[in-house]
Amino acid sequence: MIEIVKPLVTGIVRVTKTNMLTGKIVAFEEKKNLVLYRAADLMAQAITGNDEYKISSVYFEYDNSNTNVPSFTREDGESYYNALPDSPTGSRDFLRIPIAASPSFSVESGSTGTSSSSSSSGGGGSAPSYYLNNIVTFYAVTSGEVGIKGHSYSDGISNVLGAALVATPVQSDQAQDKVFSRTYFSSSFQKEPNHQIAVQWALQFNVLDI
Repeated sequence: MIEIVKPLVTGIVRVTKTNMLTGKIVAFEEKKNLVLYRAADLMAQAITGNDEYKISSVYFEYDNSNTNVPSFTREDGESYYNALPDSPTGSRDFLRIPIAASPSFSVESGSTGTSSSSSSSGGGGSAPSYYLNNIVTFYAVTSGEVGIKGHSYSDGISNVLGAALVATPVQSDQAQDKVFSRTYFSSSFQKEPNHQIAVQWALQFNVLDI
């Protein structure tokens, strides 16, 4: 009998605003992300060893006029960002920031990293863990003074509203980027002198029986 399983990808985004002179974190939030349909395409490419489709950047979305957060679905990936108007029209833009360091790997809380032949159905107990490194974490920090669409990223004016995890097949051509997942924050993070906004983006992979 062939066992049917379903892959599951979930993500948690931790955003911080830090005073770079003192190292003090002055604001913090943790949010879930929405994994987009495009993520399946990227994962299919990734398991063949195609480096062009690995996660390599984060979009920091900001606005210089309002802090309204758009509604979005799993279909709203790169088309949303590419449709934002170029300066001087509009006030919304995004920074395209490379991942700051090599991603780190970890295992979900409570996992032993050992497997078992027992079934997780029935009995009421916790399912055994079959994972060793099923969480990958990416890190990126804001930088720059102008967004992709040409709007300024300025102290006291620009408010960071959300972020996206992105693959950049052609680093020199943003129009070819592919968006893996997106999130928006409950409160905006305003750019201030000597402060930077960072995200720590953890993706957890599990396999579920169906």
